[in-house]
Amino acid sequence: MKRTIFSKTAAFATLLALVFSTFPAIQFAQAGPVKKFSASTSPTTVTAGSIRQFTVTFTNNINSDKEIKSGRVTLPLGFALQNPPVPTLGEVTNWEVCTAGSEIQFGRNHGGTEVAPGSSFSVTFTANVPSTGGSYTFVARAFGNDSCSPGNGEEFETNLTPITVIVQDTTKTLTVTKAGTGTGSVTSTPIGINCGVDCTENYNENTVVTLTATPTSNSDFNGWSGAGCSGTGTCVVTMDAAKSVTATFNLKTYLLSVALGGSGTGSVTSAPAGISCASDCSETYNHGTVVSLTATADLGSTFAGWSGACTGTGSCSVTMDAAKSVTATFNVPTPPDMFTLDVAVSGSGSVTSAPAGINCGSDCTEDYDENTIVTLTALADLGSTFAGWSGACSGTGTCSVTMDAAKSVTATFTLLPQCNNNIDDDDDGDIDYNGGPDEEDSDSGCSSPEDTSENEPPVITPTGSNPQVVTLGSSYTELGATANDAEDGPNLVVTVIDSSAVNTAVVGSYSVLYNFTDSDSAPAVQVTRTIDVKTACADGVDNDQDGLTDFNSEGGDPGCADASDNSETDTPPVPETPSTPSAPQTPPAGNGPPGGISFGGGAVLGASTGPGQVLGESCGLYLNKHIRLGSSKNDNEQVKKLQEFLNKKMGTNLPVTGFYGPMSLAAVKAFQAKYGDEILKPWGLSSPTGLVYLSTLKHINSLECPDLGLELPTLIPWSQNPNAQ
Repeated sequence: MKRTIFSKTAAFATLLALVFSTFPAIQFAQAGPVKKFSASTSPTTVTAGSIRQFTVTFTNNINSDKEIKSGRVTLPLGFALQNPPVPTLGEVTNWEVCTAGSEIQFGRNHGGTEVAPGSSFSVTFTANVPSTGGSYTFVARAFGNDSCSPGNGEEFETNLTPITVIVQDTTKTLTVTKAGTGTGSVTSTPIGINCGVDCTENYNENTVVTLTATPTSNSDFNGWSGAGCSGTGTCVVTMDAAKSVTATFNLKTYLLSVALGGSGTGSVTSAPAGISCASDCSETYNHGTVVSLTATADLGSTFAGWSGACTGTGSCSVTMDAAKSVTATFNVPTPPDMFTLDVAVSGSGSVTSAPAGINCGSDCTEDYDENTIVTLTALADLGSTFAGWSGACSGTGTCSVTMDAAKSVTATFTLLPQCNNNIDDDDDGDIDYNGGPDEEDSDSGCSSPEDTSENEPPVITPTGSNPQVVTLGSSYTELGATANDAEDGPNLVVTVIDSSAVNTAVVGSYSVLYNFTDSDSAPAVQVTRTIDVKTACADGVDNDQDGLTDFNSEGGDPGCADASDNSETDTPPVPETPSTPSAPQTPPAGNGPPGGISFGGGAVLGASTGPGQVLGESCGLYLNKHIRLGSSKNDNEQVKKLQEFLNKKMGTNLPVTGFYGPMSLAAVKAFQAKYGDEILKPWGLSSPTGLVYLSTLKHINSLECPDLGLELPTLIPWSQNPNAQ
């Protein structure tokens, strides 16, 4: 152990006085009873963590000659000796102090003054006070031998005298808190606070602590709060009490701007929320925020892509580490050229398309984008079959049309024969031709699979006799007719086309036409009833009920002078003398004769009487001129008489104009067809010509005046004389 000897000097006395004036008064607390010596210290109450000067005083309580010659003070754990201790004893000098770790050892040097009974001895030293408060004990010992190491000398009875020192904890706690969305650190002067890591520190009372805030690169320091600090500079805190300070760090923020461009319209939204552009196109986001932008085009526009902080047409993700801008472009697309597809349907069926648009029947026209491939499908109605395409397609399969121009397509459907269409067309319970009308389930109206109608036409039967004889001058009663139809039944009412042409005042043959159409619109074969208006002496009726009938060469009714007699009574009327006919003329060629036309039997055309006259009453020729269609040589009066004749005999309603036109021509042809045996057959013809010449004139005159007894002359072959008929 190193021994250091201190001599008492005036300077020591001055230092001692300074120590006692600086520290509080020392209170001596002795742990046990005082017997031979006592010990005390000053001060007895100190502040934790401080550096204090202590003075330990030994007092000799022995009343004998025992002197204190050496001593020892043991410091408790936590106290650390700072400088060599200084012993004092009045005018006594030559004491030595030896230190050994936590012990202070001292003793009288040889020749030095002892501590006599009733006297005191002090030793002064400086030590670090523990930082933890509590009660600590110094242990003092006194010895009666010399030197710093009194191991063999007499030890006073009061060895191990405890001295209690109270350490008061007078430090104040400073607490730093960080707030906000950002990051940073706070450090202190004097050291102690390094927050982040260490945010609490105890400081001695009244210590002045300076706090400094440092943000990280992605944050800003936004200021102090608490303990009287504010602003963004340093924070100075005087620790006269426990205090807390908050440092606020917030993440840096950046502006994201969105713009809309292009010829179209649309909108942009963000996640997280903030952008809803077109109305709200900018938003501030914290550093590092990843913002996803979504573009939505309005109807009629398309999204063309991003520019600025994003590219492409997908989603746009922006990391906000700086201010950024993005543009979303929307364009109005240029419409493709369109071409019209027209579909027509012939027959019974329909056509549909893929893609949709054509549904013909009802919708047969549609516009399609250029180069669209349209597939048409034909569907025949029941009873029909698809015959094929024409126009932009052909064949009978599906029709594919590439719309590179306006196009048209026709679908043709043909009816299946009713006797081969699997339909009961006439609703009689039988279908189609199955081998003949006698076969089971075969329709009786079908004669072959190619037969176009299952319907058996109705059959007209005139009621009563046909021809029907009516006596000249009597009334005519239409007897009518009935029709029988396989589907509609028997005794069906038949339509009478016209019976008004029957004139019972004029001898002649009249026609009544009957017509009927069944419920399936199948017409019957028209039936004609002939109404023969005859005189009483030629009507086959016993008009006077005398058992005799008519005039005949073998004997008939004696009241009949001849067949033209219209009375069977016994006194026949006296006939008028007929006019003498003119001499016959040679028939001309061309448009008809300038004069009359002669017939065999002595009658000559040109010796005419009035219309409707009969023999015995100056009956004569009705017509005597050749008439043809549109001829300028026609005799107008002859044409008028012809038209009156046709209206009367054929039931026509020709205007009596004297002009022989198409209506008159048609009526003459009907007349010629009706009396074909008399008019056409002599020429070897089967079809009427409408030319009013020899055979036609003869029959008209014979009908008008039956007893003229006209005969045709020898006819020139028709091929050699087309004017003759």
